[in-house]
Order: sequence, then structure tokens, then C-alpha cells
Amino acid sequence: PGGSALLEGLPNTDGWLHARVCDGAGNWGPVSSSRLLVDNDPPVASALSPPAGANTAVSNVELSLTDNGVAGIDPTSIVLSVGGVEYNLENRGLIYDSNSGRLVWNCEEVSPQAVVFPDKAIIEVKLKAAADFAGNLLRQPPAWTWIMDYSQDRTPPRIARVQSSTHDTFLAD
Repeated sequence: PGGSALLEGLPNTDGWLHARVCDGAGNWGPVSSSRLLVDNDPPVASALSPPAGANTAVSNVELSLTDNGVAGIDPTSIVLSVGGVEYNLENRGLIYDSNSGRLVWNCEEVSPQAVVFPDKAIIEVKLKAAADFAGNLLRQPPAWTWIMDYSQDRTPPRIARVQSSTHDTFLAD
């Protein structure tokens, strides 16, 4: 108990470390095994959509967020700022898919209510934080702006929910 070892210069590894120690009297202890996870690579991210400087009327902001090391992205570390408001994955409008490495913010799904930007507003987007499970921080967070331009809207409206203050409602396909 209380012993430690510093292992430097190891490559990315997901394996096991097995050790056995001997005391001054020559008594060998049992083998102790611990998982060994070495991840030297920080996460990387890039903007996917909408393009920087674009005049568009989209509901989604999409980024690529991946970890080239073995630890994987820690979802609890993700903070995305859109239009000056920070979102984490506790908000239903921000979703991270670790299989595809996509981070998607949707203005219609954010809570507590949908976000509607004014026409011609300059929307700032910045990935404020992300880390992997090994604690490596994102070094170059993407940041860009785009312009909300409702004249570019080509998507018909959809009914997301129907609410009534006087009685229960039900919406079926």
C-alpha cells in the first residue's frame, strides 16, 4: 500500500499492468493487476455546418468531435456556445454521438424552450470545452460565425408538439 511508479514515454495503450513485489526478507507478494490506460492524444474538433460566414436558415449546428487516443470523449466535459448561450449534454438540444463523432445542437430541441434568432443576426458558435476520459483537453476549439437569413429557409414547418392550457392534447402520426 502506498507505493507508486512513474511510467513515462508509453505509447497509447489499453491493457493491463501486472506487478509483484518482494520485501527485504525475500518474501514475494501476490500478483496485483490494474488496468492500464495511456492516452497521449487530445480530442480534435472541427466545424461541419453551417459553414463559416454563410447566410442560411438551419436548425442544426454540427461539429466533428473525436479522440484519436484510446480513452474516448468524456461527454460530461462538452460545452458548446451558440448565440452567446452555453449548452452541455444535460440539455436535450445538444447531442453527441460517440460512434460517428458528431456533436449536434438543434435550436428547436433546446430546453427550456426553442431558440429563435432574429433575421440577419450574426450567430457565434464556439466549442468552449471538451476532453477525453484520460483528461486530455481539446487544444484548438473551433469557433465561427454565420448569419441567420430566413430568406434562405427551404424547410417546411413541422408540428413538434401541441399544447393547450385548458385540456390534455394528443398528437399522432
